[in-house]
Order: sequence, then structure tokens, then C-alpha cells
Amino acid sequence: MGSEQFSEPGDWIRPRGGPLITVAICTHNRAAYLDEAIRSVLAQIHDDTELLVVDNASTDNTAQVVRQFASHQPPVVGIYEARPGISFARNTAFLKARGRYVLFLDDDATAEPGLACRVSTVSQSSPFDKDCRARWRGASPLRSAAAPLDQCH
Repeated sequence: MGSEQFSEPGDWIRPRGGPLITVAICTHNRAAYLDEAIRSVLAQIHDDTELLVVDNASTDNTAQVVRQFASHQPPVVGIYEARPGISFARNTAFLKARGRYVLFLDDDATAEPGLACRVSTVSQSSPFDKDCRARWRGASPLRSAAAPLDQCH
């Protein structure tokens, strides 16, 4: 994050200017599931969202699966992390993410329809930075403050 100064020590909030949301999928030898996970995100994102796929030292055809989405708009960004382990992959995703908010999706999961819309709605209609921290204390801003799912397509 360079020389960016934050108001609180340890504050991880990203500066404004890039996409609002980064969805990160970290994967290791799960190419068979990856296509469906990527498509579930691409079906619902817009220009305010980026999709990163971190290939965590895969030996299968993960790279080819990611490459097939390189020309999609917005494009899928593929990153290779040579150090095996989910913590290395997630740290790499977090460091490379340009979004103000970073969401992680497992490589064998699909994004719930409307998820990107709900995150965008909550982040623009409430003090999401504080709500996000509150989530770790048991509150969930995505369930309590988000627009109803039927309003998000």
C-alpha cells in the first residue's frame, strides 16, 4: 500500500479509486471446479468489481481454465503463487487486490446470486467499514442491512 497513511494503526481499509469490490478465488489443483466458480461470479459483476484467481502452485490445467476468461469484460486476473498453502494464496490475493473490499470464494463453491449487488448496496448505504469489523463480533451486515435478494440481479 506504499506510503498511504491510515487513521488507525493496523487499519486495512483500502484507499478509494480502484474497483469497489475484489472477488478472489484461491485454488490448488481444482481446475475441474474452477470454471463453475468463475462463471458464478462473472454472471453478476460489473465494472466496479474485479475477479482475481490465485493459482497456488497447481500442477493441473488451472492456468488454462483461468486464461479462457482473460478477454472477458471485466477481465479475470490470474496470479501465480509458487508457495503452496492457502494462507500464501490469500495473502497474495489481498496484496494484489485493487478493490476497497475483498471477498474470498472457495474454488469449489459458487457465488450466491445477488452477492456482489448486496455487498455493493451495503457498502454504499451504511458505514460498511465499521459493519465489516462488527461481523467478526457476530453481526452480519450482509444479512441485516443488505437490499433484499430479489432487488439484486
